[in-house]
Amino acid sequence: MTWLRPPARAQRMSRLRTQAVKSDVATQMKKENLSALRWSSSGELRQHWVYIVSNVSMTLYTGVTNDVKKRVVEHKLKLVSGFTSRYHFDRLVYFECFNDPQSAIAREKQIKGLTRKKKIALVKTVNREWKDLSSGDLDE
Repeated sequence: MTWLRPPARAQRMSRLRTQAVKSDVATQMKKENLSALRWSSSGELRQHWVYIVSNVSMTLYTGVTNDVKKRVVEHKLKLVSGFTSRYHFDRLVYFECFNDPQSAIAREKQIKGLTRKKKIALVKTVNREWKDLSSGDLDE
């Protein structure tokens, strides 16, 4: 018995089926929002943070960033002019981590919509003494 190579048309059809499967996988990933996950150049999953900083008089500022350590230093050293430098925000009192920017932005908007009383209650759930959380390890 001799084996015959499949005709060129059959090989093309096989390649087209493989491409269709790959396309279906990409479509499914988009549906499941897996494509929203962002990876850094070092191969780590990029994280997005919602944070609340405060000052001595307990004024609150809520923000979102992809580098919370750097952003807190910017607030403390008043490197960015505006509300936070004018009111001397010097402590990170609350933060949450997200894997995609859309979720972080949605949470930031949700927190900004809270009353001051509810924001204070939120901070107290994780930081009753209002200590500066940036002095600890933010990678937890």
